[in-house]
Amino acid sequence: MTATEHTFKTWDGVELFYRAWDEVTPGVWIGRKLNDREAANAVRQGVTAVLDLTAEFSEAKPFLALRYLNIPILDLTAPMQKRLLP
Repeated sequence: MTATEHTFKTWDGVELFYRAWDEVTPGVWIGRKLNDREAANAVRQGVTAVLDLTAEFSEAKPFLALRYLNIPILDLTAPMQKRLLP
């Protein structure tokens, strides 16, 4: 397991495995909330900008040196269009 891979156990003891991010197209990654160590690793691997869609978390410190935009969206909701336009 690498630094960007995690396992956890569910309430019934099933062990699940997931990665911190996946590259969906060259240069575009999608993933979960990263801790500071994982974010620093992502920056070393070439991340130059972050679009954060979380409403309940603060940003990882290494991302503050990048182009960073937070559009807070609660789970199971869609963003308002005016939040997506410049």
